[in-house]
Amino acid sequence: MTMVRKVLIGVVGVVVVLVLAVVGFMWWSVRPGTPDLPPELEALRSEAHGVREARPFSVPGGWRAVLFSVHTSGARVQIWAEDDSGPVVGEFLDVGTSGVIGSCTVAVLETHPGWPGREEGSETGWALLHVSCPPRPAVTPGETATTGASATPSATASAGGTQR
Repeated sequence: MTMVRKVLIGVVGVVVVLVLAVVGFMWWSVRPGTPDLPPELEALRSEAHGVREARPFSVPGGWRAVLFSVHTSGARVQIWAEDDSGPVVGEFLDVGTSGVIGSCTVAVLETHPGWPGREEGSETGWALLHVSCPPRPAVTPGETATTGASATPSATASAGGTQR
């Protein structure tokens, strides 16, 4: 009878360990910050970059961006012109979504919040981002970029100016 009891305790122990392992695996696979993505965002994964928090990075087209803060629910991203000619714009985007920040489209595919470091700017969070920006207009030194009707030659001519 004691042998049967020992086998039964062993079998129950193995079952408990297996159940805990399955529950732990399921909990880990659906952890916040890495949601199932819609197909259009999942397609961007191969072009996305892991970006560390508080580290500015270049975006093709004449832009700069920084992952300002990372949370389990999303990330705050700021974008500005590489030549500092425009305002800094930023927005919080939920993980698993995309949005427009300034002239750029940003998709937040994953977030991995960190913890504050011992020194200023040593945050350890990171996010998987896809950032797409249009090219900035080329402006030569000494020339200012103007927009609107006043920038067209016909507007200048109709206002009494000369066209050269």
